[in-house]
Amino acid sequence: MSDSKKTKTLRYDAFISYSRKDVDFAEKLEKALENYKPPKGLYVPHRNLDVFRDVTDMTGVEYFHAIEEHLSNSAKLILICSPNARHSKSVNDEIRRFVKLHGAENIIPILLAGIPNNETYPGQSAQKAFPEALCEVMKMPLATSYRNFNPKKDKIDKGKFEVAWHNVLANLYNLGRDVVEQREKKRQQRLRKRRTALLIIVPNLALILIFISIGIYEGVKSGRMLNVEAYHNAELAEEFTQREYQAFSDFSDYLRQEEALIRRCYQNVKTHLEAGYNRHNPSGPASAMEENFSFELLPASEDLKGGILLVHGLSGSPYHMRALGKIFQDKGYYVIGLRQPGHSTVPAALLNVQWEDWYAAVEFGVRMVKAKLIENQAFYLGGFSTGGTLTLRYTLKALQSEDMRQPDKLLLFSPVFGLYDPLELADLVNIISWIPSFDKYKWETIEPEIDPYNYKSVPKNAGDQAYELTKANKELVQALKDNGKIRDLPPVYTFQSVADVTVIINDLVNFYRDIGPNEGELIFFDVNQAVGAPPYIIDTRHTNYPLAEIKSKFTFVTNSVKSDSVVTAYTWDVNSIRYDFDSAASKKVVGTWPDQLYALAHISIPIPPEDPYYGIHSMISNLNLRGEPRILFNVEDLTRLKYNPFFSYVENVLLVAISNP
Repeated sequence: MSDSKKTKTLRYDAFISYSRKDVDFAEKLEKALENYKPPKGLYVPHRNLDVFRDVTDMTGVEYFHAIEEHLSNSAKLILICSPNARHSKSVNDEIRRFVKLHGAENIIPILLAGIPNNETYPGQSAQKAFPEALCEVMKMPLATSYRNFNPKKDKIDKGKFEVAWHNVLANLYNLGRDVVEQREKKRQQRLRKRRTALLIIVPNLALILIFISIGIYEGVKSGRMLNVEAYHNAELAEEFTQREYQAFSDFSDYLRQEEALIRRCYQNVKTHLEAGYNRHNPSGPASAMEENFSFELLPASEDLKGGILLVHGLSGSPYHMRALGKIFQDKGYYVIGLRQPGHSTVPAALLNVQWEDWYAAVEFGVRMVKAKLIENQAFYLGGFSTGGTLTLRYTLKALQSEDMRQPDKLLLFSPVFGLYDPLELADLVNIISWIPSFDKYKWETIEPEIDPYNYKSVPKNAGDQAYELTKANKELVQALKDNGKIRDLPPVYTFQSVADVTVIINDLVNFYRDIGPNEGELIFFDVNQAVGAPPYIIDTRHTNYPLAEIKSKFTFVTNSVKSDSVVTAYTWDVNSIRYDFDSAASKKVVGTWPDQLYALAHISIPIPPEDPYYGIHSMISNLNLRGEPRILFNVEDLTRLKYNPFFSYVENVLLVAISNP
């Protein structure tokens, strides 16, 4: 997150200070900087850099006043260091005046020629590169090296100086070099794909025309969506990225900065919907900004038993994890419910988000939980939907690193193990979405933002990032299978509805098959079999999976007798044979299906029936509308079950799991 105040109030991003004898390099650097526009996802202003370089030879009062104005209006000072610069009076003067205006921390030294002063030997004083004014404010300047740069052959931003270029950009934007490199790498991958596409256009023209036709058709179809609001097209200047997560001193510091970020976002994004049911109307009934913040739950007693990090899913918020967090808090655990980047603000925040930043948040959350624990205290990870995908990734990576604390148990709720391939149409989305009247094409859905805790509008990029995350996890699982470490996974507990059209459930089943016998448990909630007649009501294509291949402990929660709404949990032990319900090792009645419910949904699993917004007595659950469906917004969402009538069973399983650390 860059210093947004400076970039908004100062005219120049940087002032280049240099000796006139180094003008060839200075000119090339200026041109490269002013031609640079940052890739999306860095949460910095998406525009070309504005740089000042003095090309005059003024002296006296005229020089002083002119340079003073430009220095005061520059956020950074790029200092080209060389023996020439060291002996330049104007360079030393510019350094001293800039430090008075903006501080030494905003100087970016570049070593063009010579030797750093602290590395010279007796007799090499003529080769010292750092000006005295710089050494006055920096004991040991850390300069980006462009030594041996040939202005006639070399490129500022490519080849052997590409790393140096990324380092300069990182300092300009107050980001980590790894963050800049990662985003630039992705941009270069997209450019390579475009070049490859051009090479195959002629021999595959017919196929390309088909894809373009599909794109135009989808664009026209998207034009029928609702109009975009301010929260759909807002350009956010700030969001936490990998660099910020590494810098937070403690969780209290994080909470303060997160709250300030979200409040600024709500203040800056205006909507014409000044009244009514809209989450961005601060005085409306759907406004619940503060409940979307990350949360910290402290155990009531001083006898701390352990800690857990809970991570919400795509388009959701930490609110979805509060009921689960309360279970652990009541049993003496320290709990963090962590907001993911791009969430709890506006849907537009997901337009440029990257899954690597989501994962960086998880590693940060783990660090914060661990800071509260002493050695040998229990540590758990829990994730809902893509939050489960992210916590799984941490657990898998911990198998490869002795420096990462492995969770004692991993708890997953409707986890995303697989998604359908978005067809690699990201470039087509970007192109078509800029055509007038096709701006909605970048969105998968555009709906009224009536849910206080969950975006109803979701951009295609969000799904693309979730897909890339699952793909990266599958590669990691395969690598751990190849070296045999996959069998070292801690107990993995998974709660999943067989009726879940959000994810590919077979990928979850395949994962449990790959890990072999595991001390955790896979729990499937069946559809309501009492609604099975007439047969066309339940689409069995979403409910048939090769469960017999699972070697871990397995539970099937079902009312197997179609005329009965009583629900029983049938449990089979590790490596047991599962031919029928009679072979189950244990059977336990867990409740009954409420009237009119035919299946749990993806979002249902972590939400208790008493939830005031999603629960059984909420306004949403009591809607019973009939009429012409096309005049209602998102009819499917209105019929989707938002709570879990068997949440008490989930709670009991968790309590048993944590009672046996």
